[in-house]
Amino acid sequence: MKPCSKCKMEKDRSKFWRDSSCEDGLCRQCKSCMKKYQQSDDCKKANQKYKENNPNRIAKTRQISDRKYRQNHPEKKKARNKISHAPRDGTIKRPSQCESCFEEGPVEGHHEDYSKQLEVIWLCKGCHMKRHREIEMGVLVC
Repeated sequence: MKPCSKCKMEKDRSKFWRDSSCEDGLCRQCKSCMKKYQQSDDCKKANQKYKENNPNRIAKTRQISDRKYRQNHPEKKKARNKISHAPRDGTIKRPSQCESCFEEGPVEGHHEDYSKQLEVIWLCKGCHMKRHREIEMGVLVC
């Protein structure tokens, strides 16, 4: 059991996020208090202020993490490049509607298998995000 520094309630250790910078390896605030703060205007204002005051630091961090991701996932980089150039080159035609919800508008190519670079499902932003959530949760829908 551990007390939350915000709500002062004793809670099971599983109700706290891990934080290696803390002495016991857990955050000081419980998950529910952290969630309330993350959704608050105070948090949004603090994040906005940080972004305004540290644009170079944010850009540098993003550049490093993007480079690391591309190095760790070269097959994804190749597939994304191929699919972004294919409509321009005339290899494939980008449809004007989502293959899932059939809404008209801009679509994104979703790869179920990155080794098949030109085999994509054309999805709107919402359906594409939904598909990735399904994959993360282990729901295989084809």
